[in-house]
Amino acid sequence: MKPGTVPTDAETKLVLALRDLWVDHTDWTRMYIVSFLADLPDTEVIAQRLLRNQEDIGDAIKPFYGEDAGNELTDLLNGHILVAVDLLKAAKAGDSNATAVSEKEWYQNADEIATFLSSANPNWSKDDLRNMLNEHLVLTKASKARVVEEVVLVLEADRES
Repeated sequence: MKPGTVPTDAETKLVLALRDLWVDHTDWTRMYIVSFLADLPDTEVIAQRLLRNQEDIGDAIKPFYGEDAGNELTDLLNGHILVAVDLLKAAKAGDSNATAVSEKEWYQNADEIATFLSSANPNWSKDDLRNMLNEHLVLTKASKARVVEEVVLVLEADRES
């Protein structure tokens, strides 16, 4: 949609669908972090649902950008999740070198997503998208730190009871 134009019904539905899917992305990501760090039995189920969300996002753009573009976005978003899992594993294991490598890959993936989205739609600035995605990574890391604190508190309470 060009700035200053009235969106079509289909464009409005896409915006609303993508908003919901990105909220789901955030929710499933947090649930995965909690389950993974606490070694909960639902970790794999949540991981599969989180990956399904990436496919849902890719599928949502297919009517506008085509099958190939939707599949490429799905692949990039799956990469985003899989690198994040590697980052969590390295951090949980206390491996600072592997953590640094995974974090670098995570930011590179965000740049690839920004490049893809800005090339798919010239109305989306690559720099704005990169900044938005980098902020998402910063917030996700901060969320992980809060989850670690919460998990430690719960485990300590369990030991005391």
